[in-house]
Amino acid sequence: MLIEWKETLPASLWAVYLLMIPLACLLLRKLALARAAKRGMLALDPFTAQNPPGSARPKVCVQLPVFNEPTQVQGLLEAVTRLDWPDDHLEVQVLDDSTDETPKIVAETLARIRLDRPTLNVRHIRRPNRQGFKAGALNAGLAMSQADHFAIFDADFRPQPDFLRRLIPRLEAHPQAAFIQAMWSYVNDAENAFARSQSILLNIHFYIEHAGRHSSGYPFNFNGTAGVWRRQALEDLGGWSDHSVTEDLYLSYSAQMRGWQALLAPDVRCDSLLPDDLPSFLVQQRRWAKGSGQVTRMLAGQILRARSWPVRLRCDALLHLFGYALTTFVPLIFILGFVWIPDRGAWLESTHWLEPVRLLDGGFWLALWALILTIYASPQAHLSRHNVPLTARMARTLFLMGISPLLSVLLIPSFWRGLLLWRRSGELVFNRTPKKTERRSLGAVDHALCLAAIGTFAALGWQ
Repeated sequence: MLIEWKETLPASLWAVYLLMIPLACLLLRKLALARAAKRGMLALDPFTAQNPPGSARPKVCVQLPVFNEPTQVQGLLEAVTRLDWPDDHLEVQVLDDSTDETPKIVAETLARIRLDRPTLNVRHIRRPNRQGFKAGALNAGLAMSQADHFAIFDADFRPQPDFLRRLIPRLEAHPQAAFIQAMWSYVNDAENAFARSQSILLNIHFYIEHAGRHSSGYPFNFNGTAGVWRRQALEDLGGWSDHSVTEDLYLSYSAQMRGWQALLAPDVRCDSLLPDDLPSFLVQQRRWAKGSGQVTRMLAGQILRARSWPVRLRCDALLHLFGYALTTFVPLIFILGFVWIPDRGAWLESTHWLEPVRLLDGGFWLALWALILTIYASPQAHLSRHNVPLTARMARTLFLMGISPLLSVLLIPSFWRGLLLWRRSGELVFNRTPKKTERRSLGAVDHALCLAAIGTFAALGWQ
């Protein structure tokens, strides 16, 4: 029967099916994580443990790595100094590597804060250079503090006053936990369709991948901000590594391979700001994609040899790290579409719709699109509680499904660059995400890729 189908189906259709196999596996894995995440959220028991009274509370250092953030740093400092934690057990480090007017804004803001909260220990730490970038700044702060735990916030994050009270007790209750990660929320996700699409992508990451892996006992990564690390774990790992532009991904996986655990707080959210245009978004996403390639290059072999991890954990970790690589098949499928769409049309005309091979083909595509729609729609379930109509949620989902192939085309080269050129000079430069007042434009290569991708999709639609 298989031989008969092989002779019946055009070769281009077989090629498409083969390319779809790794993508289908990735989608099925995400669906399994979505189901595990749902079970975990339903079983979530609000954490009611109380902090030990008075001096028994652990000492916490809040680290704020900053580089040229004049529009964000004041709001960050004001939010952090509202954290509800005893002043004699709280330290704030502004790790400021800025080369613009940011240090002046920090000094003026701290002067006002010291008047309002004079017993709070706030330090403005300046380094002579940016060696190690964010990882280097965090290590410098680590060496200057005796705190038990380190909370980290990027400049565009605004923690709620009860952030530490809700996370620190959970970390204290699990002595083998290296870190605890809070969820992200977005203050500007309703501005336009592009911002809404970003929020869906990030919600897939947090509410499906993170929540699913956490509830299933699989390793997951710290996201660089809106979380708390245990000092003992940081010292055990030798501090933050500057061998990747995603130092958070490298350190969290390294910690879990050394026997440390990772915790997620799915009921704690920290407000953040989404990039508001495509160029800024690409700076952020390309840093993440390149860093994933660098970490994959450094850790893939160690994960394969990690005998302390069961095979299923190693396979899932590799699937997670190689996620960007698997999306390489997306543009290949669209390019192949110039051949297989005409072949498919001729094949459909030559076969009856009740033939087994036609039913198999139809079932395959129906199941694939249903799977994609389910994965993109599931992170938006919580929007129903905020009176967001079903039609609006479906429109967001369809819009994101439409632009996802374009995003794949723009991001895939960064992953392979990180994987193959991770030791080359210049590949470890940390490019921060531009903020709203820093308008950027697409480069010539980006314009060419966008036009080529849009032209390809339009031509396929015409066919």
